[in-house]
Amino acid sequence: MIYWPIVLSVLWPLAFIAAWSGPFSWTVGVWFVLLFWGLSASLALVFAIDFAAKRDWLRASAMLPLPLTIIFAIANFGGLWRAGQIAGEYVHFYAMRPFYLRDISRLPTDQPRLIVYSWGGLLPLVSHGVAYDDSDEISLPKEKRSAAWEDRANRTDAECIVGFTPLGGHFYLVNLDC
Repeated sequence: MIYWPIVLSVLWPLAFIAAWSGPFSWTVGVWFVLLFWGLSASLALVFAIDFAAKRDWLRASAMLPLPLTIIFAIANFGGLWRAGQIAGEYVHFYAMRPFYLRDISRLPTDQPRLIVYSWGGLLPLVSHGVAYDDSDEISLPKEKRSAAWEDRANRTDAECIVGFTPLGGHFYLVNLDC
């Protein structure tokens, strides 16, 4: 039995998520993962055809999972792209969380702490990051936020937040428009 196509059928999607979990400037790696995923799937398909021509059905069928994963990925490219990006953001956040907590612990505690870590973006429309908000007012509609919160937000990138996903513990994944 041949296992490498089955193993790569699992490893390439994980590599796709790992490529999204790095700094935004590393996302060129996402394209390399897709390229090598496609090349390895093409190679597996060539082997599958060769094994089928030799009537070696077991080996031919062992090659098929890898080409099937890339066919599925291409057929669902938009969903795959977004799912990989979201999963990568979660991985990045949880890997960096101890560093964020250390930075937050150094902030003054005389008022609720608010800090935004911008992860960057290709254009302002795709800029994203993570925010920490002691008061959790970030989750309130703009008209219900306090003036003190707005003042703190104006001193950070929090004024640029256009969308958020709660992560728990006063952390939020955020989309930024500046």
